Amino acid sequence: MTTQAYFEDIQTHILRELRQTKHSIRLAVAWFTDPSLFEVLCQKAALGVSVELLLANHSINHQSNLPYKKLQEAGGKVWWIGNGSDQAPLMHNKFCIIDQHVLIFGSYNWTRRAQTNHESITVIEDHLPLIQDFDAEFDKIKAQYFPVTDVDWGKLRIRLDTLLNVIRLEDEDDVEYQAAKIQKLLPSQTTDVRVERIRSALDLTQTGHYTQAVGLLNNVLRQLSQLTAYIDPEISALQLEIRGLEWQVASLEDEKTEIEKLIYAFEVRHTLELGALILQLLLLRKRLADEAARENPNQQAEADEAQRDYDDYRQSVPEVPPAALRVLTPDEQQTLKSKFRQASKLCHPDKVPDAQKVQAERVFQDLKAAYAANDLDRVEALLRDLEKGVFASRGETLTRRDQLQSTHQALRHRRDELEATLQALKGSEAYQKIAQLTDWDAYFSNTKAQLEQQLNSLQYQLS
Repeated sequence: MTTQAYFEDIQTHILRELRQTKHSIRLAVAWFTDPSLFEVLCQKAALGVSVELLLANHSINHQSNLPYKKLQEAGGKVWWIGNGSDQAPLMHNKFCIIDQHVLIFGSYNWTRRAQTNHESITVIEDHLPLIQDFDAEFDKIKAQYFPVTDVDWGKLRIRLDTLLNVIRLEDEDDVEYQAAKIQKLLPSQTTDVRVERIRSALDLTQTGHYTQAVGLLNNVLRQLSQLTAYIDPEISALQLEIRGLEWQVASLEDEKTEIEKLIYAFEVRHTLELGALILQLLLLRKRLADEAARENPNQQAEADEAQRDYDDYRQSVPEVPPAALRVLTPDEQQTLKSKFRQASKLCHPDKVPDAQKVQAERVFQDLKAAYAANDLDRVEALLRDLEKGVFASRGETLTRRDQLQSTHQALRHRRDELEATLQALKGSEAYQKIAQLTDWDAYFSNTKAQLEQQLNSLQYQLS
């Protein structure tokens, strides 16, 4: 499983994922006006990729001038969600499932205007439970507005369970019999993707590919269970959205930690390699300015400024220089980053129930400190403990609607705060300077040589 948050060039990252699609794209988005993204969907549909699009039945989409007929003629499917009234409840989902192993979601609407907004997406690969939950949510949204009435899901579910059992018993004759019974329960024409998956599973049983068939059937049965498990559909939708927001917040927090660590590592090295030289240089400038002021009182302002520069830098540099960070190989650095991201998703304080927040905060701070110090062993040890299931998700434990709505609002606010913080960090002078450096060794070597040259010049003037 991999996860990555993006808050810059979001359209580029979505295009990359769409272009890599081989089998299916399922997109549920409130507003869609981006012609570049739409064109890729049309291209993929024309190549035989299953493209399904749920769109808000809203004037913004209808006035976008996107040729939805072109997508449908290429084989794609478009469903308009809602009654078309601007006052009606709006489908505000923003997620895309690609090939059943990549999930894209976040605050980003697929519109032209969104390219200049401060928004973000999170891309998760190979997290099967979460992807299946979003997949089931896609089917629930579609079924709510376009119900399928020609399938007896009660009987079909019993037959599917029976087929799974006879496959486990390796009774090939009974497998063929149950498959034929199931085939009779399926409608000849339907837009329900679950029916298509059942047909694919039946085809796999005929060729003896039972493992793949079982995987598809389990997926369908799991979706059917989720579709009927909750009496209040709003509660299940809120629970899923909260889980998605938890992932977004944790991913954005990872990006923030990554930038802060980069700045910290640069500052540590800057202090260790250049701090003493800069302090000595500022001291000599102060002395020269003091001498000039004694000879010419009109230069006292320059002397005061040199004094302030010296005092400010001396206070900013610790008397005991910070210890150098542990040196890791590039592979170890990548492992550290991957392990940290996995662990942070399991203990982030914004994800856990209130009763576990204090403990989660303590573990999370320990994890961040180990990551900042390049302590790979400690990060791996924390991950092993967290994978035992220490913390639960609020999206799975909350059941009351008022609690869910409050949590949902708080997480959205936290996500928006993190997006703004990341924009500020990326625009800071410190980060901009560091981001332009391609070779730290060369930078510090050249800077040190320049400072030594300036120091020699000042010492010569004083002498």
